[in-house]
Amino acid sequence: MKFRPPTEADMDALAANMREIDQDECRLVGGMEPREALGESVAQALWAYAAEIDGEVVCIFGLGQDGLLAEEAYPWMLAANGIERHARTLLRLTPIYLARMQGEAERLYNIVHAHNRRAIRYLTWCGFTFGEGFDVRGAPFLPFEMKKRAA
Repeated sequence: MKFRPPTEADMDALAANMREIDQDECRLVGGMEPREALGESVAQALWAYAAEIDGEVVCIFGLGQDGLLAEEAYPWMLAANGIERHARTLLRLTPIYLARMQGEAERLYNIVHAHNRRAIRYLTWCGFTFGEGFDVRGAPFLPFEMKKRAA
């Protein structure tokens, strides 16, 4: 797996092959089509990477920050169909990027579609905790967060 800054071609390719649940999240949360959501997410990110395996972009992920609250940031990831085939590699490399995220903010947070079981399992494995569910445009979502541990 190779990580590099995402290109326009990467975003086009991922949008064309994005998992349906991720497409739903783009439309429900951001009110955008997948390609537009990718462009906005990358443009507003503190940093973002495309993960490529055998010339295929399997996901684009990054870390965003709202306004002036430097102590809070939101991790995000949009994935391609078939990313599950590379789960073992992704899990092995996750601690590197998770540590970088934790170095950027005291609190990491975002929301996930309640039917996105694979993402919820992955976030749980990463150490995120979940709050009370709520609806976004009629669809169920769960907030998740991770706070920096006191040294």
